[in-house]
Amino acid sequence: MLVMHLSLNLIIFVLLTCVKLAHLCTNDGYPFECYLSTMTPYRTVSNKDFYKIQFDGCKAKKAWMVVRHGTRNPKAATIVRMKERLPLIKQKILDSSHFPNEYVKNHDLDLFRKWKPSGHPKDEKKLAHEGEEEMLLLAERMQNRFPDVFENVYTNKTYRFKYTYSQRTQKSAYYFARGLFGKATAKSVYFPEPTEQDPILRFYKMCENWNKNIKKNPEAALEKRLFVSGIEMKQIVNNINQRLGFESYLTTDNPIKRSRRQ
Repeated sequence: MLVMHLSLNLIIFVLLTCVKLAHLCTNDGYPFECYLSTMTPYRTVSNKDFYKIQFDGCKAKKAWMVVRHGTRNPKAATIVRMKERLPLIKQKILDSSHFPNEYVKNHDLDLFRKWKPSGHPKDEKKLAHEGEEEMLLLAERMQNRFPDVFENVYTNKTYRFKYTYSQRTQKSAYYFARGLFGKATAKSVYFPEPTEQDPILRFYKMCENWNKNIKKNPEAALEKRLFVSGIEMKQIVNNINQRLGFESYLTTDNPIKRSRRQ
C-alpha cells in the first residue's frame, strides 16, 4: 500500500510459505511456468512495467510495503522425499517405450537425463536463489516506479526495515535492500532484531483462537483434504499418468507406488 505523505519508508517482510520451483521440462512454446499455483515464479507473472507512476497534482512522499519473502526451499521431509522419489519417476520415464511422442520430445528426454535432484535437508525453508532474484528485481522496479520515495542513497532516518524470525525473511530484507542501494551499501543497512512474538507481522501467533481452532485442529484442513481427494485432482493425476504412459503409477496421496522389488 502506498501512502502519499511523509518521507519514511517502512519495508515489512511477512513470513508466509512458498515452495521452491525446480527446473522443469515441458513442450516448447507452452507457458507452463505461469500455471504452477504457489510454485509459480514471480518473474513469469510479475508486472514488467518500470515506468514512473504519476498523477497530476500529486507527488509520492511515503510508502508502506508488506512484502512476501522470496521463494524458499521446501521443508526437510519434502526434500528427502523428492530426492528419493523423483529419480525413480525420471528413470521410469527414460525407460518407457512411449517416448518420444507429442507430449515428451527428444529435447525433454535429454533434459531428464541431465537432471539430478538438488537440495539438502539442512537447507530446509531457506531462501532460494530464485527468491534472491525476486527481491532484487522487486526493489529495482519499485525504485523506478517511485523514484521520489525510494531514493538510492540509504539513511536509517528515511528507511526502516522489519522482518520476522526466520532466515528466509532476513535474507529477503537484505536482497530487497541490495536492489535499492547496491551490494556494498546493503551490508550497512540497519535491520532491527526480529522478535519471536511479533504483534505486527505474526499477530495470529498471539491469538488463542487461532492456536486452538486452526493450528492444532486437524479439522481446519478438512476442505484441503476434500479437494485433494476430489474429482478435479484425480483427473489431473490421471491426465499426467496418461501423458507419461504410467497408467495408475502416480496418485494424489503417493506420487510413487513402490513395488516389492524397490
